[in-house]
Amino acid sequence: IYVVGETTEAAVRNKLNLESEGSHCGSAESLAELIIKQKSCSRVIFPASTLAKDNLQKPLESAGIKVERINCYETSENTELQKLMTNLDRYQVLVFFSPSGVDSAIKYISKEDLKTKKYVSIGETTKKALGKYVENVGCAKKPNPESLAQAIKEL
Repeated sequence: IYVVGETTEAAVRNKLNLESEGSHCGSAESLAELIIKQKSCSRVIFPASTLAKDNLQKPLESAGIKVERINCYETSENTELQKLMTNLDRYQVLVFFSPSGVDSAIKYISKEDLKTKKYVSIGETTKKALGKYVENVGCAKKPNPESLAQAIKEL
């Protein structure tokens, strides 16, 4: 079992009582590199969101590893999102955890806030999505609180 981050590693250990590899990778791209380097499998099952990017799937397939993607859940916008995003005055930094989060929230952020707030992403894929709308996006290199705190400090 391969995982990207520490939280998923803990869930696999605690809920399935199984060990996993890859929690140190921090991104789908790095995880794909690890799987390819280890040459431990010729086929993987990839449970994902319907909105998951193909940045794990493509490199594996290019390396000759068959990927069976299973869309396990559908991501949808919070019905209260617009209301929640209307008063951002008390926040200096906005953190985004996924490209779909960027796509959902960005339309509710004022042009002024797009220019004056600071922005941080979890991972390069989310940074790229956020970079379409704002400049100077900080980026947590791994999906954990320590990396996020470091990215905020570096703004």
